[in-house]
Amino acid sequence: YYTNGTRISYSYFRKINGFSFFDKGLIGFKDDTIKRYSWGVMQTMFTPENISKDSLQNGDWPYAGCLFMSHSVYSVNRGKNLGIRSEYLFGIIGPWSFASETQTFVHKLINSTSPNGWQWQIDNYPILNYNISIEPKIITSRHFDAIANFDVNVGSLMNKFKPGLKFR
Repeated sequence: YYTNGTRISYSYFRKINGFSFFDKGLIGFKDDTIKRYSWGVMQTMFTPENISKDSLQNGDWPYAGCLFMSHSVYSVNRGKNLGIRSEYLFGIIGPWSFASETQTFVHKLINSTSPNGWQWQIDNYPILNYNISIEPKIITSRHFDAIANFDVNVGSLMNKFKPGLKFR
C-alpha cells in the first residue's frame, strides 16, 4: 500500500570534532571514523488498493500522507568493521503533508485513474521518530562482504525492529 515517496537530501562530511546543536542525540563513533551527515525532506503516501472508490474502504489501508525532515549521521569505524546510522525524523502525517494534492496532480499529468478517497485520509498528527541502524561486517574479503544489520525505529511514525543480512 506504499504508493510513492520522494526524498531530497544534502549529505556532507565534516571534521570529526565538529559539532552542531542539531547533532545532539545522534549516535556515532568518536575516534578513527568517517562521518557523513545528511539533511533531507521527504514526502510519502499510502493508499488503499482501489483508488477509484470514493468511500472509506473497510479492511484496506487508509489514505495517508507524510511530510517530514530528517537529520542523520552515518559513522563508520574501519578498525572495528562497524557502521552506525542514527536519524531524527520530524514532520506531519495528514492533510498538511500535501500528499493528496501531489498524487492528484501527478495522476492528472500522466492521465491516470484519479485518486478519489483522500477526504478519508488520516488526520494531522506530528511525526517524531528516532531511527538507528547498526551494521557489523561479519565477513570481509577482497571480493566479498557479508554485513549484518539491525534496525530499530521508535516514535509516532513507525516502531519496528528489523534484523537483516547484506551481501556485496
